[in-house]
Amino acid sequence: STRAASSDAWLTPDLSANGPGHDLYQVTFWIAGVLLLIMVMVQLGIAAFRRDGKGLARAGIGLGQFAVIVGGWIGYTVGVTAAFSGLTRATMESLMGVTSWRDWDLFTPVEAKTVTEGAVAVLLGFLGLLVWLAAIGHLVILLIRAATLMVLVATGPIAAAGLAYDGTSVWFWKTFRWFHAA
Repeated sequence: STRAASSDAWLTPDLSANGPGHDLYQVTFWIAGVLLLIMVMVQLGIAAFRRDGKGLARAGIGLGQFAVIVGGWIGYTVGVTAAFSGLTRATMESLMGVTSWRDWDLFTPVEAKTVTEGAVAVLLGFLGLLVWLAAIGHLVILLIRAATLMVLVATGPIAAAGLAYDGTSVWFWKTFRWFHAA
């Protein structure tokens, strides 16, 4: 039963501020703050050297974007993950009639009377030999997805710090897109 409950947790990793990434979030938020300070100084230095108002605006806009992103990043990522978890549960309910892996009875008895043709029996036997490969592949994908989501959520504020400098402003938007892909 605990293995089934943990498989449900793999479908939706806990990305909340009080979840397993709590200490990691604290460290990455501090790193993001320090990096933001460095990026703002570099951008202001370049703007002063070039006497360019555009560079000064980039630093100000980047500071504003950083404040908004850091203020809502964890909440946003938890919300998106919860929404996709709801889609997963709805799909499980419509296809299998359950909302949790714990409720799904994988080992229903199969009797020889239900298989009436030899070709069907051979095909089911062959598919049974291959299904364990799919199960291992599915497990690997779930683990990689959960780890990827944790890394992207933790490094999101660091990537957002790059918004204050022209050369690194793409960091956050790549992280943002990768988060949604994961």
